[in-house]
Amino acid sequence: MISVQVVAFLGIFTGVLLRTLLPAIRKALENPEFEWNHAYTGTALTAILVALLVALRAYPMFQMPQGGALVVYSQALLFGLGLNSLINEAYKWLEPASSPLMGNREKGGDVGR
Repeated sequence: MISVQVVAFLGIFTGVLLRTLLPAIRKALENPEFEWNHAYTGTALTAILVALLVALRAYPMFQMPQGGALVVYSQALLFGLGLNSLINEAYKWLEPASSPLMGNREKGGDVGR
């Protein structure tokens, strides 16, 4: 029998990985002429490594719910999805090139001008 802690970790890892790969999966499904490129293999392996590292950091913050393995897994999966979505949104907001907070710095402009 798998312990509840392992189920929770696998749920967080799956949630983070799924949120990371969803845009690529959606793009591949929308394009019927999609072909696998070996550059995608490196990206996928990097995504797996990053998902593992995020899951290792996030696991101590996860509050273990009462219930069976399915309840624990589903809540951990949603925890991982939500955490990765927050990280992605924060990165988009704080990235200098596209951030509405940073203004138009490429053209020498600023938000207040």
